[in-house]
Amino acid sequence: MDKRTGLLSITLALLVSVLVSQTAGLCSDEPTIWFDPKHDVPDYFDLFAPSAKWTRAAKYVKGFEVSVQVVSKGSDADLTEMFTWLRQHNIALCLGMLPLTPSEQGCGHHVEGYSAFGQCRKDAKRVQSLQGEPQFYDMDEPLFYGHYYDGPNACHSSIEEIAADVAEKVRQVRSVFPNVQIGESEPIHPPVSLDDLEKWFDAFKKATGTPLAFLSVDLQWSHDWQGRLVEVAHLCARKGIRLHVIYNGSGRDSSDEEWVLRAFANARAVESLIKPDVVSIASWNRFPTHVLPESDPNTLTGLVDRYLAWKRSRN
Repeated sequence: MDKRTGLLSITLALLVSVLVSQTAGLCSDEPTIWFDPKHDVPDYFDLFAPSAKWTRAAKYVKGFEVSVQVVSKGSDADLTEMFTWLRQHNIALCLGMLPLTPSEQGCGHHVEGYSAFGQCRKDAKRVQSLQGEPQFYDMDEPLFYGHYYDGPNACHSSIEEIAADVAEKVRQVRSVFPNVQIGESEPIHPPVSLDDLEKWFDAFKKATGTPLAFLSVDLQWSHDWQGRLVEVAHLCARKGIRLHVIYNGSGRDSSDEEWVLRAFANARAVESLIKPDVVSIASWNRFPTHVLPESDPNTLTGLVDRYLAWKRSRN
């Protein structure tokens, strides 16, 4: 190899190294976004139309959460269109899951997080029949509703009892989707304790044979959440569990604009403290009343664009 060829090779290698380094720097702060709109907004299924007006936001959404209500009540045509659209856009499908089982004596009946013994398998088979391919399930607050909940028909189950109950539902969905990953949503404010959260993580792993894939934190913005969120972030890092943080407004907001502004402020407040592995932009409140179009800053897809613009402005 002559000198000119050698110098050219070295120059090209250095150039590639610089480009890779620059690209890695740009990508390192790129957020991983999951999208979880409430199922009863009038334009929910418009998200999956060929001309759906959220092309910018959809490029950055990596996961889409589908509620139990959508799976059980959506039409075959709507669900098939949804699953096809998500697959075409390389967006992971995450299904909601009610992982606890009510007792014959009445505890758990009409309590959030509970469903009939075979319901999870039934819903999974329906999704499979319509060509849905979930990569994740998101359990609805099993620790809180199984252990702490103190309302009508409360079960007050031990953490070990909850883990055994949940493990059966996990076996049901994995009999249909063997490789699906199981995560959960939970509040982290009192009465939930950090010690119980760690015991629950360990009990779930022991009962199911796999650790939780993620913890999606449902913050109560009116509480002093900052210190507890940092503690939970450290716990998840130690346990190898991905931390998702839900960005939303509140049930007290009086308009789409107020809800979106509050959700955006909450997102900035969280990221002044920690960088979640995944941000989940979600709503189950009255607002916002629409998910589309993203050109409207007061829709849920508009919030995704607002968040992305803020993230880009910080780089």
